[in-house]
Amino acid sequence: MGVLAILEDETQLRKLADLVCRKEQLAIHTIKFRSENERVKYLTDCQSTHNSLVGILDAVRDTKNKFTGDNTKDSIAHEIYSYVVKGINSALQTIKNYSLRKDYALKIKDHAGALITTLEGLEISDVTNAAILSKTAVYYRDAMDNYLQKYQSMHSKVFSRWIKNSGIKLKDLVIKYISYLLYIMDEYVDIYCVML
Repeated sequence: MGVLAILEDETQLRKLADLVCRKEQLAIHTIKFRSENERVKYLTDCQSTHNSLVGILDAVRDTKNKFTGDNTKDSIAHEIYSYVVKGINSALQTIKNYSLRKDYALKIKDHAGALITTLEGLEISDVTNAAILSKTAVYYRDAMDNYLQKYQSMHSKVFSRWIKNSGIKLKDLVIKYISYLLYIMDEYVDIYCVML
């Protein structure tokens, strides 16, 4: 049984978020919109979802770095970071529907924000609440692991196994896909460059 390739490197995760955002933005050429306002809303939502995912990643990374070396909060911050990274992977790799991904990203953002706020407000002497928060963070991280494994399609499993075994780097896939998109959308290159 193949396992989803979870991108833990922030640079690769950001590149994947950029790639998914650009793919959704380029889809405006194949989607029939009822009005120009609807098209603008779609593009704005695509960028907003991307910004939410990247913002969440920045927030948990900053929290993790802030509490490095803190005996009480360090492990909890790492668990929250791991949970959010897996949640972002889930949003980008398993959810194909743009609208559902947007809602999912907002829920991860709200939930991660609540965990971070609770962690930052936690007193060092409050061992009981620290233990509860730690168990909660581990629970959510494990739940995300189970979700990613349980709901992965057979095609995703085969593709993930093939990627992992072949040693292909994400950078190469991104470059190949962008080149392919530019070849197909040659007439829209100027629009594409403005989006960058």
